[in-house]
Amino acid sequence: MAYIELKDIVKEYQTGEVITRTNDGINFEIEKGEFVVILGAS
Repeated sequence: MAYIELKDIVKEYQTGEVITRTNDGINFEIEKGEFVVILGAS
């Protein structure tokens, strides 16, 4: 069983009428005691 669980995560940005979806349905689990780093462009 996961200590932290994320399901179907979606992130969108809107600039005027343009919507940019940067994440679409991300799923992941973090077990107790794991060290996790999320990297990417800002």
